[in-house]
Amino acid sequence: MIDFIRNDMVRKKEYFKAAAKDNAKNNIRSLQQGCTATIVLLVMFLVVTPFIINGWRPSIWHVLFLPVILAFRVVLALCGKKNEPSPRLATGLCIAFGIIVFTFIVLIDVLSDRNAPSSFMALLCVIFPSCFVLKTYISYGIVCSYEVIYIIGVLLFKNDIIIKQHDVFRALCALGFSFTLWHIVMSLRIQEYDRRVRYELMSSRDPLLPDLYNKLSCQQQISKHLAQNNPKVSAALIILDLDDFKLINDTYGHHKGDLVLQCVGDAMKSVFGSMGVVARFGGDEFMVFIPRAIGESELRERCLDTGRTIARESKEKLDVQVGCSVGALLIKDQKVEGFDAIFCQADAALYEAKRNGKHNLSLNRYKEGAKVFSDV
Repeated sequence: MIDFIRNDMVRKKEYFKAAAKDNAKNNIRSLQQGCTATIVLLVMFLVVTPFIINGWRPSIWHVLFLPVILAFRVVLALCGKKNEPSPRLATGLCIAFGIIVFTFIVLIDVLSDRNAPSSFMALLCVIFPSCFVLKTYISYGIVCSYEVIYIIGVLLFKNDIIIKQHDVFRALCALGFSFTLWHIVMSLRIQEYDRRVRYELMSSRDPLLPDLYNKLSCQQQISKHLAQNNPKVSAALIILDLDDFKLINDTYGHHKGDLVLQCVGDAMKSVFGSMGVVARFGGDEFMVFIPRAIGESELRERCLDTGRTIARESKEKLDVQVGCSVGALLIKDQKVEGFDAIFCQADAALYEAKRNGKHNLSLNRYKEGAKVFSDV
């Protein structure tokens, strides 16, 4: 049981850290819906209750609750206009909403009619923690604090001893149900998030080489970086193509060819993995995008090191001598027209390397305004 609780706490901690931005959006959306639902229910309650309970009249707390929650809804609408609400802002708004609602519910249930049992506190304790994606100490810090305030209020201000016992018992039962429901909802949220992350990871990775990005994902990341950093982009793009790969497939079979591709992928990750985006861009063609300034000598040495690593690893592990041609493009504080522009110039460098002989490297600098001849 202790291990289960510890693992559950670690899992939730990792989830809140990894999904912070998504949770902020979901919390803002839940706040908007919850706040609107509170207004609608409150209006319906004020209108309908006098026809159900003879002689019932709204208390001052019922009357004040409506303008306060309306004002909060206006604030929420203004904050909701932001495309990317910060996790801190979303959490603060959830806490403010909880304080407002719990405060008025406690006042209504305790002070509006001291001879009647409470109606709303138990329901709110069950519902609130499951409506928002908040850390445990925040959700239950609010719930438990108001539970204590509510129970003290009931014991001090309710007149009938039976009603006092009934209200306290309901409040404590609600807390237990609330925590159970919250745990179930959180587990489902984490499972759904894990499934979505796995799906996104699978859709962005190469099927044969899951450690490498696929063509579409690589292109999207490069295009995003260029758009964010123009007109002063510093980066490098490398295209690597295996020499005579068809001959390897024809001689040793496609299974051996797949092992060669995996060996190349491992070699490229070992040389460039921490520097940027490494992708399999097509059959035997690989790409590396380095999204930062890099010196020409360092870039050249890393490209040559990749070729040496591929040749060594393929020979040692697969007993196949594999060579490659490399085209590299260096961008230094320049305006870039888009992905197609840098791809075409890097591709031209690759073919230049091939024309100069196999197992070769050609490194060029990016030329602004050069015509794009192909569409990737």
